[in-house]
Amino acid sequence: MAQKQANWSYQQPIVFMILSVGLWMLYPPVINHLVDQISLFQVAAMAHSIAAVSTIILALCIFRREILELTCQLFKRSRFMQISFPTLMSGILISANHLLLYGALHASTDFDVIAILIFEIWPILFLFIDTMFRRKRDNISLNDYIFSGVAFAGFVVLTAPNMDFADWLLLEDSMFKTVGLAFLGGAAMAANCFFRMKCMDGWEKISADKNRPLTDFKKGLLTETFARSIAAPIFIAVLVFTQPVVSDISITNVLLITFVGIVVLALGSLLYDLSVFQAQNASIGVLWYLMPIGSVVILSIANGRLMTQYEAVASVLIVSSNIFIALRYPLKPSLMSLFVAVNLIGVWLLVLPVSTIDNYYDLLAVSTVFFVLLATFALKRTTSLNRAREDLWGDFWHKLTSVCEYAKNNADDVEKSASRTQKVQEYALLHLQTFLRIFANKDALSKIQEKAESIKAEILPSDCTDQDRREYTRDLFRVGDKLFALESNRISPAEYVILILLGSTSVLFSLIFRPDTLSASLFALIVATSVIYLLLTIHERDKSTQIRRDHALQCTNIMHYLQKLVPMSETVPSLPVPEHPDLLPTTKQIEHALKTKTVRNDTRSVTYWVFAVFVFLLAGFGYGFIYKSIETNYLPENSPLAGSGLQNAKIEIALLDWPSAINRS
Repeated sequence: MAQKQANWSYQQPIVFMILSVGLWMLYPPVINHLVDQISLFQVAAMAHSIAAVSTIILALCIFRREILELTCQLFKRSRFMQISFPTLMSGILISANHLLLYGALHASTDFDVIAILIFEIWPILFLFIDTMFRRKRDNISLNDYIFSGVAFAGFVVLTAPNMDFADWLLLEDSMFKTVGLAFLGGAAMAANCFFRMKCMDGWEKISADKNRPLTDFKKGLLTETFARSIAAPIFIAVLVFTQPVVSDISITNVLLITFVGIVVLALGSLLYDLSVFQAQNASIGVLWYLMPIGSVVILSIANGRLMTQYEAVASVLIVSSNIFIALRYPLKPSLMSLFVAVNLIGVWLLVLPVSTIDNYYDLLAVSTVFFVLLATFALKRTTSLNRAREDLWGDFWHKLTSVCEYAKNNADDVEKSASRTQKVQEYALLHLQTFLRIFANKDALSKIQEKAESIKAEILPSDCTDQDRREYTRDLFRVGDKLFALESNRISPAEYVILILLGSTSVLFSLIFRPDTLSASLFALIVATSVIYLLLTIHERDKSTQIRRDHALQCTNIMHYLQKLVPMSETVPSLPVPEHPDLLPTTKQIEHALKTKTVRNDTRSVTYWVFAVFVFLLAGFGYGFIYKSIETNYLPENSPLAGSGLQNAKIEIALLDWPSAINRS
């Protein structure tokens, strides 16, 4: 147990990513202090050079004489595409993404926020690039893309006080130039991360060819060392070209630059590479959006102020999505839809204007009551259907065993009995497929029912000579018919349309026509969330999107029982009925559904995290509404990070990633 805990503590990708993001959180405040006293290019050249030297020294200490042999691998023609080209591109792109962002920020003084907003798409771009060209596509799910989008939306909210949406409508030439440079910078950053992963893949291949195993840390260290060694001279060349005379630097600033170079640039980047390399997919890189949140918290504390409503909402969006990414918990569709709905509604309430009407609460109460009455009726109806279906399933299991045991004990003709057993087995599999709702639509359900009726028509005439067997079979078919009838009595699409129409009307009514007060905002958020949750619950109960553990156990027992009735398959031992290959896809679907849709005990602890995330969301939005309501002076903010420190420094959110967070004079 202790060994398992140790492995988790030091080898989990999430640990490396949290440490990396924690180090990068220190980057904006420290760089903001440095560039206020030293030129930007001088800070960049010194920091990246120190990062390169520190990684070279560490590599020499770890590899010693091996470093020469490993370095020679870079200059072999046979290793060019495997390791040389990715290393060269990574070194060039490290400097390119910084310089392109710097150029975008200086191309126009009016579009800094737009520039950083475009640049910060790079974690999502990297997710797409890594998924398309390096990893298998089945390693990433729709949830990963949704969480990534929510995290980026949080960053957008963080920049909201700086945003002027008229800039997007004007489409001025300077904005096009700024956006173009920023996008190229973000693409360069994403490509840089991709080539760093390719470098680690290359070192892994080299270690396998040489029969000299390298740990992931050593692969990352080699990647960091050679990439930094290429990037540092580029920054030095840019410094010499733009600033021939180097200014004097105090010993304190030298120590700070050394800290940035060794701890943030070298160690922080190495931990990031290790995290993404070991993770299931690149969506873990979206935890990068925690970096500006951490910087916001640090600067807020330093300036002695509370977080603004935009900072609070951005924090809950980014942190909540990253918690789900870190948990790797496959949220069921209803919870995922609710998560997205709460975020959209909360941002709506915070940003969009209102149109207050008289008697708002009275009208909202009436519309909500009508919806709740109809929704309660629909929920009660689908719950009653599910309970009746569960009771009938127990009867079906009992009748199935009776038919099979009677046929086994009273088999007169072996060949005829085996054929009859095959048909009964096929009939049972069709009902398993229906009970687990493994069909796409009503047409698929109708085909299953037609197939079951054809099996009944084949079995009943063969039992006319044995009345006891015929009675057992008719009892089984009678229960099966009731199960099919219940499936046909589900909520119809027309009823869903009415439910969704009433629910959406109540939600939109509460959001658009509310008074601009704290109580109205909180009330609208609660009402809208409750309505959406009720609709999702009705849909989930009606479609039986999850399988209870006791029902899954019962279905598994039926599968095992059916397997014992016929010889096992030689090619796929876990599947029954090898004589009927048409049934193999159905059996695979049943086994897959039991594996993926069953509510298991080991996921119970994670559900507490899910509950905590939703509480965190509502509390964060509540804080944002409170902060907004107590503001007495609604002057536009210069920045979410603006504060009155000792030196009255102005910190711009647009400059978090690049050492140019200075107050332009």
